[in-house]
Amino acid sequence: MSVTDVSEQLLSAAIELENAARDPQSYPEYPAIRTNVATALETIARALVEFEAAGDGASARSTEWSAKLGDVASGLTG
Repeated sequence: MSVTDVSEQLLSAAIELENAARDPQSYPEYPAIRTNVATALETIARALVEFEAAGDGASARSTEWSAKLGDVASGLTG
């Protein structure tokens, strides 16, 4: 599976999560979904930093994004 495939699946999953979030009471597994989303955000944050650093060596933007995604992840589980 290519990185492009993964990014397309990520977008598709985000749309499904958005739909589920409109009525979380219909999803008894919603707490587990929140935990999974938080873990995914933390993983994406690390990947962004590594991806940008490997590309042009300047990871300043990704470091900021990573911190913000980490805050969102903490908010989901906290």
